[in-house]
Amino acid sequence: MTNEHWMAEVEQPMSGSRRLLIVGVVVLVLIGAWAVFAYVENKKTERNYQDLMAEVQETYSAYLVENYEGIEAIEWQGVGVEFLASDLIGRSNFGPVVATEGRVYVNKTDYFPLDISMSLVAEYDFDAEEYVLNGPLTPKNMDGDISFELGNKLDDLSPSDRRVFDGFVKSDQGSPDTEVMYNVDIFKFDWA
Repeated sequence: MTNEHWMAEVEQPMSGSRRLLIVGVVVLVLIGAWAVFAYVENKKTERNYQDLMAEVQETYSAYLVENYEGIEAIEWQGVGVEFLASDLIGRSNFGPVVATEGRVYVNKTDYFPLDISMSLVAEYDFDAEEYVLNGPLTPKNMDGDISFELGNKLDDLSPSDRRVFDGFVKSDQGSPDTEVMYNVDIFKFDWA
């Protein structure tokens, strides 16, 4: 075999199927890299939601335990996340609905819900590229949320059934023996 023959093999153009294979592999690598990047960014965003809502859960729980009597347990249900979309315009540009759902038990079975939306307690910090609390969770704001949620629960009950919540009152004595169960697992809202 001569050097001329070797040069002739090198200079031959790539066949169409080989070129197609290389383009296909490059496209698959790019799609894979994009998928990994999107997955990492999604997990980073979820972690931000979880960290923020963990702080909200801890703050509300501590406030309830220190300032209200008649609480047996506080059980947080997790962090709900839902991206809004419509058939006409697609995904919302206003970001997702993110909230933490809690239950404030006054006995083993009776509770009122405590749902705290991220849009009420946080704002997006473009410099940090994450959501941050938009100020301290004040007693006035927390009392308002608690009163609102309890009022909604009581509106759904008969006068006799409302009595189970009579022991739930604001007090300096608090509820020091309250069991608090935190949960920041992500779940998708069930709107049905």
